[in-house]
Amino acid sequence: MTSKMIAAALAGAALMTASADAAVVFTEGFEGQQISSRWRVFDNFGQFMTIDGAGIEIQRSGTVVTAYEGNQYVELDSHKGNGGDVNAATSNTSMAALANLVAGAQHSVTFAYRPRTNNYNDNGIAVSIGNLDTSGAEPVFTQSMQIGSVDGRRRDQNAWHVVTMNFLAGVGDNAIMFRAFGSDNTLGGFLDDIAIEADLTDVNVPLPGAAFLLGTGIALMARSRRRV
Repeated sequence: MTSKMIAAALAGAALMTASADAAVVFTEGFEGQQISSRWRVFDNFGQFMTIDGAGIEIQRSGTVVTAYEGNQYVELDSHKGNGGDVNAATSNTSMAALANLVAGAQHSVTFAYRPRTNNYNDNGIAVSIGNLDTSGAEPVFTQSMQIGSVDGRRRDQNAWHVVTMNFLAGVGDNAIMFRAFGSDNTLGGFLDDIAIEADLTDVNVPLPGAAFLLGTGIALMARSRRRV
């Protein structure tokens, strides 16, 4: 391996190491499927799966509020079905998604939140991490930790608010869950633009390809020098 090749490998390894210190491991803006009606309720939408409750209610921007970003947002105190009997089942919904969490790494989840009603205990959304098992007929989420919650009233927070929660992922944690709480009345908090970032600074991760190339090149050069 020439000195130029070693220098190139060293530069590539340094670049990959720097970029590996922080990584976005999950994003969901609820824009993958555009709905034609003002709102619809889904068992699964985007990367999220319904764990409990009436389902994931997707609303088109302008139905109640303007979306934080894009054309759609979520309400988790959901209607049962699409305009059917809203009293047919519990409307507060829990939804979870596989999120590529890194065991032993600090993470931050950021999302936009907005309360719908002026009532206390009516617009709550709790956030948890845990293990999501999708091998059976229905997805099963086993919570390991609730990392935080948000609640509010429209008169106090009549706008979207960007919320950040920090947590340490443990072994077995592979998913995040958002759960509506408070009054079961099909009117609750809104949610949009979810992102999770992992801080890999102090986490042991596999060597990137460039670092492997660098190590191989140095070893080959050492072998060639011994032959001289």
